[in-house]
Amino acid sequence: MRINGPIASIIIAIILAITVLLGTGSFAPSPQNYATLNYDGGYKRIGVIYEERVFTDASVEVNGRTVKQGNFEQIITFLREAADEEGGSSSSLNLKDGVAVKAVAGIQYSASESSFRLTLDTLNVKSTQVNPVNQSELISKLEEIEKTVKNDRASVSQRSITYGAAPEVSFVIPKILSFIDKLSKAQGWDT
Repeated sequence: MRINGPIASIIIAIILAITVLLGTGSFAPSPQNYATLNYDGGYKRIGVIYEERVFTDASVEVNGRTVKQGNFEQIITFLREAADEEGGSSSSLNLKDGVAVKAVAGIQYSASESSFRLTLDTLNVKSTQVNPVNQSELISKLEEIEKTVKNDRASVSQRSITYGAAPEVSFVIPKILSFIDKLSKAQGWDT
């Protein structure tokens, strides 16, 4: 069987396209460092991760007015200083009526496309006359949450993140088809 005319041109174009793509490294495996974060609400493509760290945020409110915000260490220091001012120890002191503490801890990812905070634990307590909150127990709970998040960070990240090629790198077949289309137009084969 003899190949001639348009069929030979197509075969030559395909061979040339593959040669050019091989020469430019298009078939080289792309790095698998593009992160997609999966969580309860769905997923988010965050890109290449530059930093992963544990975060803790908390606030102390008195009758709905925020009196202190910061990380757990700052809030614990604030609570201990308040106990010292009251002249008692944290173990025997209950928070006053109307004092609320809201806290959140998790993992913060800084990445090339967007940053993301994955919340692992929250705490929301309010001291009342009927149900007072012991300051020492509250401090212990905050320390426990922070310790648990630090200990679970690696395993949670491993379960939550999938790595793959960046979206613009992972489409080799469209690159080939685009190259063939451009070559065929340049050669006048598309008419």
